[in-house]
Amino acid sequence: MKLGIHYSFWLLAFVFLFSGLYMELLLFLIVIILHECGHLTFCILFKQDVKKISLSAVGGLLAVKFKNARAWELFLIYSGGIMINALLIFLALMIKDYQYSKVFINYNIIFIIFNILPIHPLDGYKILELLLGLINKPFLEQKVLSYISFITLFLIFYYSIRIASFGLLIIALYLLIVNCIYHFNNRNKAIKKYIERYLKQVNG
Repeated sequence: MKLGIHYSFWLLAFVFLFSGLYMELLLFLIVIILHECGHLTFCILFKQDVKKISLSAVGGLLAVKFKNARAWELFLIYSGGIMINALLIFLALMIKDYQYSKVFINYNIIFIIFNILPIHPLDGYKILELLLGLINKPFLEQKVLSYISFITLFLIFYYSIRIASFGLLIIALYLLIVNCIYHFNNRNKAIKKYIERYLKQVNG
């Protein structure tokens, strides 16, 4: 399993450091790592092949080669990080006298809210893709996923400009680039889904 750091993480880290938020950056990094540990735990539990873990502006990104994973297993893998964030909030509330407890709690709340957004490659997108897969219409699935992802991104852009948040704007720009690249070949992705599902039924 390889480890990597995306340029977008360094850009966001620079914003933290430039603002003098050294402890906040450390806590943010801890939240990211523990969030990814939630995903990683279920990947190991269900014997999935984790190829790479990368840190980015939106948190950690796991490159996983799924092997015969059932829908409920995928759901737990995708939601594992959010579960950890919820657990961390509960634990932090028990030691609320710590100087940075409120910051730590807020970061975990932000991670939960942000990761349930249906934007590729966030957890909410993957969970939505999993649910849409139940209708078994890949071309329709990809179209709906694209629309929802870009509409949500537009709202993030609007909100980041309205509150004048440079950090959020960086994240939104990074996600826009990622989504433009990812959704450029929706037709091929839909065909790939057709083939994968057909082979799964044949070998089933």
